[in-house]
Amino acid sequence: MATLNTVFKEVFSEGLKDEGFVKIKGRQPYIVRVVNGEILHIITCRNEWIGKEGYKAFEIFGEVASIYRGSLDLTNSPNQNLGMLDPIYKIWGDANPFDDTYIKTLFKFPYRKEDDDSLYQAMEHALEATKKAILPVFDKICDLDALIDYEIPVIPEEYIEGRFEVELWNRSNEGLLYIQTDNHDDLKRQFERWLRETIVLIEHGKHPFNRTVEESRENLEKLRLKIITARDKIYQNPDLHKRTLEELQKRKERNLAGLRACGLKV
Repeated sequence: MATLNTVFKEVFSEGLKDEGFVKIKGRQPYIVRVVNGEILHIITCRNEWIGKEGYKAFEIFGEVASIYRGSLDLTNSPNQNLGMLDPIYKIWGDANPFDDTYIKTLFKFPYRKEDDDSLYQAMEHALEATKKAILPVFDKICDLDALIDYEIPVIPEEYIEGRFEVELWNRSNEGLLYIQTDNHDDLKRQFERWLRETIVLIEHGKHPFNRTVEESRENLEKLRLKIITARDKIYQNPDLHKRTLEELQKRKERNLAGLRACGLKV
């Protein structure tokens, strides 16, 4: 019986070869596309419980990462990296919030136990779903500014306080990209767009937290001010700014070394 990881790497690396994705070396089921030497588009899978006798299932995950994040380790399993991965249904749902039908097909991909043909068929189905649900989103994120616009990351307070150790905060956080890109924007354009999108969700009863428009406006403004305040504290402190640029360079070198060890050309 073929393993899930083997079938995933075989089907997806071949199926997305023309899109620039390659499988990494080693045991872990990741295929990766490197864009402009700084952006990584990552797709993977993991086993998922289904509760149907005679069947197994798997789930597809994706991630957009920069080489400047605190930690980027593709020798870890998808389970170990789960905190940095988004399931395919979330990626599709965020981009298509009014879809109530197709999203239901993305939660799990079942196949019959001990049946290679069934596993390959399920993986081919997952590949086509990935082309529809993930690639159109990832195709738009080709540089650091686009990644910031996609994630709207926050700089952790621990960092501003001078505690640089990776373990002290979310290692997948991309907040320091504001400094790497020398971003001094007030972010009003991004947050006004976000508010417009939120208002549409509220009007259609789709907002996950059931907030009013005014509550959403206040919360988004607090988040905008939190981001630019933390960012500007780094700019206003020459020593912290210098150490931040040094930290970014260390991360880049560390992550590039790890990616090259996985066989990626970066």
